[in-house]
Amino acid sequence: MFGKNSISKLPELDTELPTGIPQNIEAFYGIEGIQKAVLKLLTMTAMQDTPRTLLLFSDQNINWLTKDKAFAAKWANLMITCLSKGNSIRIIHNPSRDLSEMFEAIEKWLPVYMTGHIEPYYCPKYHESLFKHTVFIAPDLCAVQSHIVAGQEQKAEYLFTLDKSRINNLTQFYNAYLEQCHPLLKIYTGKNIQKLPPVGLELEEQKSNAFLLLPSFSVFSMSEALFEQILNRADIDVSSKNLILKQFQKQKQAFLDNLKHYAYTEIVPPLATELFLYGNYRINTYPFMNLGELYYNNAEYKEHLKNIVDLLKKYRNYSITILKYNAIPNIQVIAKENIGMIFGKTNAPCSFFAVNQINICTSFYNYMEKIAENMKKQEKDKKHLIEQLQSSMQHIL
Repeated sequence: MFGKNSISKLPELDTELPTGIPQNIEAFYGIEGIQKAVLKLLTMTAMQDTPRTLLLFSDQNINWLTKDKAFAAKWANLMITCLSKGNSIRIIHNPSRDLSEMFEAIEKWLPVYMTGHIEPYYCPKYHESLFKHTVFIAPDLCAVQSHIVAGQEQKAEYLFTLDKSRINNLTQFYNAYLEQCHPLLKIYTGKNIQKLPPVGLELEEQKSNAFLLLPSFSVFSMSEALFEQILNRADIDVSSKNLILKQFQKQKQAFLDNLKHYAYTEIVPPLATELFLYGNYRINTYPFMNLGELYYNNAEYKEHLKNIVDLLKKYRNYSITILKYNAIPNIQVIAKENIGMIFGKTNAPCSFFAVNQINICTSFYNYMEKIAENMKKQEKDKKHLIEQLQSSMQHIL
């Protein structure tokens, strides 16, 4: 019905403009701007007597954090200060970053994760967009927000607000997004390291191929009798010992069940020799990290090697890759193909992380697979491996 004659029928223009709600907002610009806004938010949080949970999300390029070492040091110090005052962090990571950027972010966040005060999430429904968003919230205190076009970070505007209504509104949007998210990492450190065995069992029971990068042979490649003998030396009460023994039996059985149908490869450092064994070769007690540091005596180590030889002979899916060097001392990684992984630091204070985000898991799995593939043909031969283990047993008194 719209035509030329319609224009003459339009009502008079109402010159009284609608009025919004005035808010307390401060603008920062560019890379330096987001750095200043973040430092201001963290400093204000650290100055408060009442702890809170910071809410963080950003899918923009993270060069503002990773490329400036001086700023990264300030950021890390302020983060630790905030956490030491009882604050915690809930962060939604962007799962669509390329792997180099993702691991660069993990590298920066890992020391903070190890405090045990971080709740990391990711959204499986996330899709890349031309527009990037950043929302950092200290509830009831302040917030930083931006909406930018990808690649325009140098000109981006970052709004810092103290306005309570705006902060509350941003918090509601954040929580609505959080409902669509899954945990990225489950963190086990400090007192909750005792919750690790059930998580290890849950991963072990998953039917899939596995690669393990270990500081020494896995505890489940030893016999139950040997494990119980070693367990008797640990400084734990009888009830704890009985619980650990039951957990060992369940996970050992899951380990053997998997060997019937799925490949299981342990990547370990050089074998212990007579020259440096004598109480100096640590037992890998994962996932029972509350046992403390336990060391083989010569008879125990020989018995463990013997059981490994028996497993190699009985199960075609079981293999060992013996490195010529200690790849990453005190670090352990267990990855199940297309399932999940657990990785962590085995020396005190222990910290372990359980992950089921498929991109991260696949990266670690492929990394360990490549280590095993790059070994010489003779070193991958099972007959040669058995002879190597048997020779080592003969040289240990």
